[in-house]
Order: sequence, then structure tokens, then C-alpha cells
Amino acid sequence: EIITREKVGILLQTQEEYLQIKSRCLSAKTIVSPSVLSAQEIDFWVKKTVPINLSSFEEVRYFIKHHPGVPLSFRIDLTKHGRQRTGIKTYQLSELAGLLKREGITPYSFHMYVGTSSSCKKVLKNSEAALSIFKRFFPKAAGINLGGGFKFDYAAPLADQKHFPWGEYFIGLKKQLAKYEIPDHVKIILEPGRDIFADAGVLLLSVKRIIADKSNVKIATDGSYVYVPSATVRNRQHKVHFFRKDFHGRKISRKSGFL
Repeated sequence: EIITREKVGILLQTQEEYLQIKSRCLSAKTIVSPSVLSAQEIDFWVKKTVPINLSSFEEVRYFIKHHPGVPLSFRIDLTKHGRQRTGIKTYQLSELAGLLKREGITPYSFHMYVGTSSSCKKVLKNSEAALSIFKRFFPKAAGINLGGGFKFDYAAPLADQKHFPWGEYFIGLKKQLAKYEIPDHVKIILEPGRDIFADAGVLLLSVKRIIADKSNVKIATDGSYVYVPSATVRNRQHKVHFFRKDFHGRKISRKSGFL
């Protein structure tokens, strides 16, 4: 209800997620941006009229051949050595721009991802690189998706200290938009998901099994790890409470990885 009321868009990665939002009658705008797309998946999303961020040259070629006239968007890997798993590499941009020109295609938008838990300085550096690519290669694109990766401090004691410094970021982004003379009609898209949802509610999970060895204790639940983002890496700390089946609180000794 909040998503619908606030007109927030939804980023999808799987067909299952699409079926879930449809089962809840969510009418929000959606876009799909998975790591890799098969031909069948591309066909599915086009049929559902959901915009796609294609993530490789192979996907772009398939899309052009089998779905002419459908708005085309793609993902760019802006890392120094092109080390992200997927995305058009920077050395491929000239070839991609040439291909689209020969086919008479103006890309709808392009997308990039700076990397999880990025500082404001790093995010702004990434956005400037994106605006430079817009100006040089795709100046007629309708949108620029600057992605996510906004740092969220799980260990900070106060809510205001956990969140990304949006004020500082938007001041810097405004200066960049002016510097590169980005037209007002170009849509700037952001993916602030974790910063919105990381402390927005409570997630109930049941324990499936406890696995212990000499070095640690692993608690397996019935929820996908993506719902509790990477709790076992990067020292992300989540506030966890344990309850018995009757929902009375259960005290446990303090374990690494939990607050």
C-alpha cells in the first residue's frame, strides 16, 4: 500500500518476484535488472511489457533481432578492470554505440551499479562517469539509471546515523548535471532499496536447523539470504530476537554476527 501510494518503482530480478507483486495487485512501475537473462526470460519480460536492463552484448544482439521496436536498455560495468560479473564493458561502448546507430536504435536508458556499501564520494564519482558516457555515447537516451549501492551503516546506534547522506549526494549530483548539461527531460533513476528497507520493518523467519562446528554456529532459516542482506559477510549486523513457538522471548548468549 505504501509503495502504491508513494508511487515508488520496483526493481525485479526474477519472474517469481513479478508473480508475487501481481498476486498483491501492486500497480507500481517495474523494471527487471538481473545478472544474466536467457532468451526465454527476455521473451517473458517483453511479453509482460516490463523494461529490461540487458547485461551483455549477447543479450543486446538477441533483443535487437527478436524484439525490434521495443525500447532497449542495458547495464554498463564501470569498474576499473571490468570485474563485475555482468554488464557491457567500457571498452565495448564504442562498438555498442556503432551497432545501435547502424540499426537506427536510440537506447531508452542505460544502468550501472557502483557496488554495495559505497560512500557518497564513490557514488558521486560513479555518477559523473555515467553522465560522461551519456554525453559521449548516448546523448539521446531518455534516462540514466545511476543504480544503487548506497552505504547503510548497520552498526550505527541511531537511525539518522545509519542512512546514506542524501543531502550531500543530491547537492553533488545537481552540480554534475549542470556540468554535463544534461537536458531536463532526461530521467534520472536511483535504486535506494536497502536504505529504505533495511530498518523499515520486522521480518519473521523460522529456524530450520542449527549447524555447529569448532569455529562458529550457523543458523539456517526458511528465508532467502537476500531478505537479510549478506549477513555472513562484510560484517553486516542485524538486530535479531529469538522466540519459542508460543512467541515468548528466548534468551541466547551473544553470538558474532548478531546484535
